[in-house]
Formats: sequence, C-alpha cells, structure tokens
Amino acid sequence: MKLSGRYVIEGLVGEGSTARVVRARDTHTDRLLAVKMFRESLLDVPELVERFELEAETLARFEHPNILALVDRGVYEGAPWFATELADRGSIASLVLRQGSIELEIMLGFAMEVLDALQYIHAMGVIHRDVKPE
Repeated sequence: MKLSGRYVIEGLVGEGSTARVVRARDTHTDRLLAVKMFRESLLDVPELVERFELEAETLARFEHPNILALVDRGVYEGAPWFATELADRGSIASLVLRQGSIELEIMLGFAMEVLDALQYIHAMGVIHRDVKPE
C-alpha cells in the first residue's frame, strides 16, 4: 500500500478504537513517519470523522519540540489519514521494563517535557484528553 504515491507502509505501530498507526517510509525523502489512519468501518459516523480531521488540523497549528509535527495528510479509499514525525525510541514504560527502574531526576525530566508540551497546547486553547502514563 502506498499513500499519496509516496508513503510506503512498513508495519503496524498501534491501534485504537477509531484509528490505527502505522510506520511508513517517505519514498521522496527516505524518512520514517508515523501515519494515523482512520478506520474505514467508521466512515458512517460523521462525528468521529470530524473529530479525527480536527485532530489533524489542531496538530498542524503546533510548533513545539515535544510535540510531533504534522508532515502531511490525505484520504485513502475514502478514509482520512495524517502523517507525523515518528517517535521510535519507545515509551517511558518500555524503558522502565528494560532497565528495571529509572532515576528520579530522569523521570522528573520526562515529566517536565510532557508538562511543557501540555502547557503549550493549553495556551493555544486545546485540552488534551488522552494523556497516557507511557
């Protein structure tokens, strides 16, 4: 599968109730991206489609080092999708599982980065309703 004639899907990153996230390679730049793809089975639920599209529009407004930048967006077989930078270093939870523990100073640094991003989006009038401990 190739999106917009340039993004080749390489594998699944994760799945949610309304979308799945895949790893894709941009054939023009050879860059790896994350592509969030709306579930085709939910296209008949306009509120969910609108919410997904609003997420992409909102993300496009952000310019912050702790927020993945929107790279592109489009429609594939009637379903919207958008591409962002890929954060492929794993989650904090996976780091804890690998190392067994993390020093408090390092965890506080992670927390400050997350809080900085949340403060930024709140200042832009956005409330993030899906912050996960990972």
